[in-house]
Amino acid sequence: MLKRLCLGLFALLVLGGAAGAWAQGKPMELRVAVAGGTTTSHFMEHLPEVTRHMGKSYTLTPLKFNSSAHQLQPLAARELDIGFASFPDFTNALVRAKLDLVIIADMLQDKQPYWSNSYLVRADSPIKKVADLRGKSIGVPGHGTSAELKLLALLEKHGLRRNDVTLVEVQNPNVEAMVRSGRIDTGFFLTPFWHRAMRQGGMRHLFKLNDAQGDYQVLSQVARRDFLDKHGEVVTDYLEDYLRVTRWFDDPKNHAAAVGLAAKVLKLPPMAFEPWAFTRQDSYKDPNGLPDLQSVQADIDWAAARGYLPVRIEVAKQTDLSLVRKAAARLKD
Repeated sequence: MLKRLCLGLFALLVLGGAAGAWAQGKPMELRVAVAGGTTTSHFMEHLPEVTRHMGKSYTLTPLKFNSSAHQLQPLAARELDIGFASFPDFTNALVRAKLDLVIIADMLQDKQPYWSNSYLVRADSPIKKVADLRGKSIGVPGHGTSAELKLLALLEKHGLRRNDVTLVEVQNPNVEAMVRSGRIDTGFFLTPFWHRAMRQGGMRHLFKLNDAQGDYQVLSQVARRDFLDKHGEVVTDYLEDYLRVTRWFDDPKNHAAAVGLAAKVLKLPPMAFEPWAFTRQDSYKDPNGLPDLQSVQADIDWAAARGYLPVRIEVAKQTDLSLVRKAAARLKD
């Protein structure tokens, strides 16, 4: 009896201390994965005047990741709270890593009339169309990535199979040099590298990724279900700030400031961003944070049917957009 009483008093003290810290306004640390380029979360900490809750209900700790696959371990170890995922990495996280992840918001979409990541060839290349790639070498950012799977879908559309070409893993910054030197015949160019290559000349556009199957969800924001159950209000605050910053970048009157911020944060000259960043020459970011779930399901279905993914999953069962809808509704108040 005495032991139970002591344990009860101890629990009250601990809970009271935690409640007191919250009551005093101590913000929660939110560890968020950020991608490169012009993704919104990359710049949030630099725009405190645009956000409403950062520094109040939460503090933002951005953690840089080059791919969604590299986030599985820190998500499993609870060292990362909000990540981002492409459709193959999301599937593998659920099936192979056994993580109960949930899609909570949009991050990047390949959607017309906005930017679609593209493949370039040398201007003097004999390759004029997709069918000409038979027997050629193609640079991809990684095997099993959404970029590679979208490429395979396009090859299939034009009567080519995986073994009709040679796929070479090439890091994004090295693609241009590899194509120009002839070590690969074509390669996958992310937005800033595409614009850099075209400015320098001697390169020619071959195809866009959405030529394969139309618009698609490139990256979605994800979180563990149990984390959302415990900290839903804080995540909603974060998503509200995320949408505020996304809309700030989309506003043409902020374009010069946005380009200047990108140059400062990414340590590149403003001219590297001025022609394209935060315009329709950039990837689409939904102003309400809503991902294209129909395309996510379609891409998973296609890849699973061909053995590129282990099984088909039901995306709707691993999605909770209630928080981002709530966040977007606040912006109308």
